[in-house]
Amino acid sequence: MRLLLPALFALFWSLQSSADQNPLEISAKNLSDIVKVMASDDFEGRAPGTPGEDKTVAYLIAQMQKIGLEPGGVNGSWTQAVPMMRSEVKSPVTMTFSTPETVLTLNQGVSVSVDTATALTNISAADVPVVFVGFGANAPEQDWDDYGDIDLADKLVIYLVNDPDFAAQPDEPVAGRFGNRRMTYYPQALPVTLQGWLHNDAAHKLLATAGHDLDALREKARQPEFQAFELEGIRFNADLEVDITTFDSQNVLGLIPGSARPEEVIMASAHWDAYGIGAPDEQGRTVRAGANDDALGSAGILEIARVIKAAPALERSVLLAFWTAEEAGLVGSMAYAADPIFPIEKTVANFTLDILQTAGAANDVILVGKGQSELEDDLNRVAKAAGRYVTEENLPENGLFYRADHFSMARVGVPVLLMMGIAGGADLVDGGREAGNQWIADYVGNCYHKPCDAWSADWDLTGAVQDIELFRQLISELGNAKRWPTWKTGSEFKALREQSASARQ
Repeated sequence: MRLLLPALFALFWSLQSSADQNPLEISAKNLSDIVKVMASDDFEGRAPGTPGEDKTVAYLIAQMQKIGLEPGGVNGSWTQAVPMMRSEVKSPVTMTFSTPETVLTLNQGVSVSVDTATALTNISAADVPVVFVGFGANAPEQDWDDYGDIDLADKLVIYLVNDPDFAAQPDEPVAGRFGNRRMTYYPQALPVTLQGWLHNDAAHKLLATAGHDLDALREKARQPEFQAFELEGIRFNADLEVDITTFDSQNVLGLIPGSARPEEVIMASAHWDAYGIGAPDEQGRTVRAGANDDALGSAGILEIARVIKAAPALERSVLLAFWTAEEAGLVGSMAYAADPIFPIEKTVANFTLDILQTAGAANDVILVGKGQSELEDDLNRVAKAAGRYVTEENLPENGLFYRADHFSMARVGVPVLLMMGIAGGADLVDGGREAGNQWIADYVGNCYHKPCDAWSADWDLTGAVQDIELFRQLISELGNAKRWPTWKTGSEFKALREQSASARQ
């Protein structure tokens, strides 16, 4: 009998430990376990269109089935197909800016980097006029329009990066008009055949050829009276061959139906994809596993789903969305926004997790994109109730509000809130703001989009649990409420949401 006691004791301890876990609390162990699987070498870096995608989609579906969710995809399935295209500009590449007297040759990957979002396998341009549009900002609510009446059809357009006030001095009229160094939505992307980045040196040479100084034009473009203009005498020429590959990837969606108003949907989302397999790092690792970016976010969404499912049913539905191809430019979330499974006008809000800090408990929570929606006020309230406070992102120039999947929902009018650990150093309980900033420096400098972004048993997920719990609480509150969060005055998305107001009355 004595020989059986250790085994019986171990069994009793195991059962007791399992019972002690509160099913209504976000679990750091669950988060870690999920990431350990999704960021394993078996998943090959979770690149869309690879065997790693197949394993990821199957894993997410299995986890949602285990929780007891219903399929939230197309026609009662767990997925939504997302058409994908890979394009690669082949060498050699011919691109020039020319005048009657001179020719400026562009070298792909050196003086310029171009690609295409079209399915064209050959792109040719001959004697195309060139237009300078300054920062390309069109903001009616700010009484600002860089374009004026200029016709951009069949022209090459040159933009300056950032916003008109990004580098403005305090005494300039534009100072603070677009949030200072906070990147905004105002530079408008156009549907184009060819797009890319022009190196600063090449831009200086080009504009000098047309009789302009780039630095002087930057100052001129910061003036409210600036208007786009054609660079007289300059013509663009190109001849490019492009390799095109097409395939379907998958968004993965699960649903917790609402008990009273199931047509009203709250969305919680993360992206499942990472960067696949690349060149070996110093340790010989080739799998860019995206453990934090965004397996940890995906784990957070699964934990939110588990806790909400374990609690009494909410009156509104909750859609758990795992997007594909965020790293390719928010492709999966944009595909859903363009062809939503649940009506956008009845989508209450979107809560997105994309990178969470792994350095421990924090006294604060970082707000990304101040001044956008009432959800910020809700975040401030629940944080305060938890003994924490809200800090504005201290790296606004990175424009993170416009670079994560929640932005696809914002663009169609849905109020959004993003939790992103690299938006600003947290005020950590152990080490304060200095330690929080150091965590960002270490992660972004060493691991972001690299093999170093791997699962670690040394992670302290206390802070991640804190932040996920804030989202869980906000979703649960809205799930039993009748109010519809709105955009704040001055938000570039407010007017769009108001267009569908009657559907929510």
